[in-house]
Parts: sequence; C-alpha cells; structure tokens
Amino acid sequence: HTIHGEKICILRHTIHGEKICILRQDLEDDDGAQNPNFFDEDFTVAGATGFTVWDGAWTMIDLLKGWLGDVVKGKKTLELGSGTGLAGLAAAASGAKILLTDITSVTHDMLHPNILLNSGQQDPSNSTWSHTSFPIGCLGGSAAACPLDWAKPLPTNIDYTGLDVILASEVVWLKELVQPFAETLSRLLSLPSKPVCFVVCRERAKAESITFATITDVLNILKEEGCTVEAVSSLMGPEQEPTTTFKVTK
Repeated sequence: HTIHGEKICILRHTIHGEKICILRQDLEDDDGAQNPNFFDEDFTVAGATGFTVWDGAWTMIDLLKGWLGDVVKGKKTLELGSGTGLAGLAAAASGAKILLTDITSVTHDMLHPNILLNSGQQDPSNSTWSHTSFPIGCLGGSAAACPLDWAKPLPTNIDYTGLDVILASEVVWLKELVQPFAETLSRLLSLPSKPVCFVVCRERAKAESITFATITDVLNILKEEGCTVEAVSSLMGPEQEPTTTFKVTK
C-alpha cells in the first residue's frame, strides 16, 4: 500500500482475543525516497520514527497481556509518543479508555487511520476524553487521538480530568528529547488525579554518545523534575535485547 507516496504495510497482532491491525512504514521496501512529511512544520528525525514499530511497543503489549492489562482496564489512559498506535490500541483492547498522542503529522497519518481501522466501523462511543473515541475490542476499551508536542505547553483542548495512567514505550532515545519529555511527563504527573506512568526503555546508546540518550540520562532528568522512578519489569525484546519498564510517579 502507498499513503502520501510512502510505502505502507499492515501488521497484525492478537491480544485478549482481539485482532489489532495497524498501518506502518514498510522498512523492508525502502526505496530511499524523501519522507513525504519532510516539509511539515513539526517534522524531525525523531518524529519520522513514529511510522515504525519498536521493541518497546512489543514489551508494552506483553505487559498488557498480563498485570498491566489489569492496571489499565476501565482507566482513563494517555499514551505519549504513540507512533503507529500499536501499543495504545493494545491498551484499548485491554479495556483502557485511551488517548493516543504524538506530533501532528504522525497523529493525522498514523493514529487516526489506525484507530478507524480497528473500530470495526462502529459509531463513536461516549468519550471519556474531549475527542471522538471509537470502541476497540470487547472489554469496554476505546481509543481517540490528538496531537501533543513535548516541545510545547500541554494542549488546552485535552480534558485531563481524572487521568489515571500514562504509557510511553521507547520514546526517548535522542538527548534533545529527554528534557521536553521529562517536563511534559512531570506536568501530567502533577495533575490533581495523580496519575501513574509506565515507561518502557531499551538501551540503544553508548555512554560516550553526544547524540543518543542512555537510560541513565532519562532517569536522571526525570528525578531532577521531582519524579520517583522504580524499575518494575525486565523483558527480552524481539531483537533479543533487554527492555526495562519503569513506574514513574510524582
């Protein structure tokens, strides 16, 4: 398939008996053509990675098949850096009332189409969020999408009232992203509802790197923002590299 000149393939996965299908960039058929979102105002190299699926998303899904699925079921949930939406849609299939967020181009070209692809042509549900939500699966979950750029203040068109859970899977790998991510997460964790965040990380950087962030870099900045961080799970990812999930609170 081709969308806006970008070669796209369909990825399928089953969770809690529900089949999740997403459109994603076809990395195996990359002809070197220019990314069609290159001239978008919010385009960055980091943002371009939102069109693919990373190890952290698979770890998040594995956790949602177990204890994390129980945590999010029926809960008002927000995902940061949703990318293709695979992990967020798996959370919806686990019963979460989730708002998927990313930069504008990823939200429009990935998240909205993938939510519709999994809605079964059902009508929008009574939204927990201030955005149109669609039922996903049979456990009472739903999904909506909205742009949320960490480099900007929290959007005022999102109703954060009663936010319970925040999810983020392998979203911070460039050093330039760490501070904006930490500040955004800190603001969300400071909401009156006192949500809890689960962040999946995989070590991709060398300690001496000046470009890529180590897990230690991320944890240190989160702690500087006044967050409490606790490792709660360690799993091997599909690429046979360990991923660690952290519980972050404030």
